[in-house]
Amino acid sequence: MIADFNCATRLEQNSAHNGYSPIISHSLQVGSELYNGPELWAQKPENTQHLYDGIKADVFAAATTLFMLSIRMPPFRSARPTDPYYKRLAHKDKKYFWKIFEGFKIDTYFKDLFEKMTCLDPSQRISLDQVLQGKFL
Repeated sequence: MIADFNCATRLEQNSAHNGYSPIISHSLQVGSELYNGPELWAQKPENTQHLYDGIKADVFAAATTLFMLSIRMPPFRSARPTDPYYKRLAHKDKKYFWKIFEGFKIDTYFKDLFEKMTCLDPSQRISLDQVLQGKFL
């Protein structure tokens, strides 16, 4: 079991989402920088609240954890457009990202899963259910 409670937050009750809404509001960077999805780095006016989908952010963080457990090194420093490694992953053609790790034996299944879990647009990220059921190929 892996847990990071550095950015844990209480979810608001909402009948439309099984009793709780996954939409979270924050005004500052939360949690460990490496595990924050790109939506948490989006530009926002100073001193304003920023909304993000906590479930989609957790899928991104789980992908980063999976990568580190499998490859034994982080995939990037942070999911910001200025990070040279993440920039390659966020690009439409991912071959330049995987070229960084060509010395490691990484199969196509893992690459596909990781790319879909770290998708730049959180609305396009696969769900945790899809990950657990293997319904992403």
